[in-house]
Amino acid sequence: MKKETGLVVVLAFVLLGFNFISAATTECNPAVQLLSQDPYPAIPGDYVKLVFQIEGISDSVCGDISFELLNKYPLVFDPNQESKVSLKAGTFVKDYSTHKIVAYKVRVDQDAVDGDNPIEVLLTKGTSAGIESKQFNLFVEDTRADFEVYVKDLSFTTNFITLEVLNIAKVDVKSIAVELLDYPTLVVKGAKTKIIGDLDSNEYTSAEFEIKPVETVIPLRISYTDNAGFRRSIDKNVTLFPSLFQERKADEKTTPLTTYIVLAIIVIGIGYWLYKRKKNKEAKRR
Repeated sequence: MKKETGLVVVLAFVLLGFNFISAATTECNPAVQLLSQDPYPAIPGDYVKLVFQIEGISDSVCGDISFELLNKYPLVFDPNQESKVSLKAGTFVKDYSTHKIVAYKVRVDQDAVDGDNPIEVLLTKGTSAGIESKQFNLFVEDTRADFEVYVKDLSFTTNFITLEVLNIAKVDVKSIAVELLDYPTLVVKGAKTKIIGDLDSNEYTSAEFEIKPVETVIPLRISYTDNAGFRRSIDKNVTLFPSLFQERKADEKTTPLTTYIVLAIIVIGIGYWLYKRKKNKEAKRR
């Protein structure tokens, strides 16, 4: 009786062991992680290398596995570039590792915003029923600049207006061009575009244009080259109020009364001196 009981116990343990092994071998739980991005941070409009690691694919029960990095914002795939990679579960890779490394070299959308941008991957295990989606963050540093524009000066003598352009972004920019755009009350004489060169962050420069000095909105387009080598542009508006510069015009075209008084005193003094000198010469001749 004891032998039979012991045999039942042994069989029970064997069955449990088989069930455990069967459960272990039927489970397929691959895991994905983003190992690196290069460069860090990524630059809008430039390429970035993304390296993923897929673990838990050593068991053949997983069957055929496919891994895909989705081709959507903020990523841009080159034409004919494959986004999906097929893997065979149960096969070892180099040095008998149980994980697989998948790398992509893709372009970052030139309008990607500053900071973390979510990217998505899909992992398919055997059939479509085994699709798993996961998100990772791509860190981007925005290279777009921003500017403030002011009317610094207006000359009524030459009709030249001086616009001051301030780079208020955290990035330096190159090859800045300022273009005056069309507006009903804006009359531009001569060139509408001026090249003002490079401009560091928090620095300013100026551009001069010849216009008709009337109250008007001045729409303008500032074009520049960012750190990634992309040519970008941004539109701004500034309003001209000629009356703010009217006093300077009065100063240029009128002479103060004190100036006339001083000149009169000088002329009278010189005349009196010449008169006295002539009288003295005549007195000596007598």
